Amino acid sequence: MLPCSYACRVGFGTHRALDALQAHLRGGSWVLKVDVLKYFYSLDHEMLRHSLERVVACTRTRALIAAVLATYSAHDEYYFPQRGDDLFSAVRARGVPIGNLSSQLFANWYLHAVDTRVKREIGWRRYVRYMDDMVFVGPSKAAMIGLHSDVCEALAALRLTPHPTKTQVLPVTNGVRFLGFRVYPHHRRILRPNIRRFNARMRRYRWLVAHSAMTVEEVRASLCSWLGYADPKRCGGLIEHLLASAEFTVPGRPLAQGFTLRTPT
Repeated sequence: MLPCSYACRVGFGTHRALDALQAHLRGGSWVLKVDVLKYFYSLDHEMLRHSLERVVACTRTRALIAAVLATYSAHDEYYFPQRGDDLFSAVRARGVPIGNLSSQLFANWYLHAVDTRVKREIGWRRYVRYMDDMVFVGPSKAAMIGLHSDVCEALAALRLTPHPTKTQVLPVTNGVRFLGFRVYPHHRRILRPNIRRFNARMRRYRWLVAHSAMTVEEVRASLCSWLGYADPKRCGGLIEHLLASAEFTVPGRPLAQGFTLRTPT
């Protein structure tokens, strides 16, 4: 796969995708953000299988891929008509179950065709993709509108539809919503809904700990997972503020327990 794709790949991941986007934002003035409507439910089985067969030669592996895909198909409500469709298009097998590791790998590969067109045919340099979240950075609004037409055409070839409200052209100064952050050229902020969800989760954990339905160690494990996403190196002040209010009353212990970020010595 091309270096512009950051999901489900060793050595890539969310923070490197965010870093790459910030670097691109420093070199442009306008952004095209593209999100695919009901992406996981829209993957066409036949097209995905043929795409994988171009790089997988083993017949047993091909049979396994076909067997995995055959275990699931999305409902008709996720059929979005494409130009040239016939009466049988609505019943084409499509969709992969959200949560399966195979679904993550299949979904990441499915848009490789778009990566190839953008990078090698169009020659667009400033581009980052994380699964179906695609961000393009360019010099002008007109350039981004023109690119939008090309990207929509590439998605239609894969039987995919851009999200009508999440696909937009905006100036770099507005910041870009990407992977739970609002990203600017020189800094990024955790989105407010993610902070509200964190506080709601801590309130629920406090109740569970107080009623002996959860241990502080289980809370710590959950926090470590969230901290891996939040990136303490860049958002340490905010995280310390959130942790300051996350104190837990443990039955049988006189003092409340809390958490703090470890600072390197």
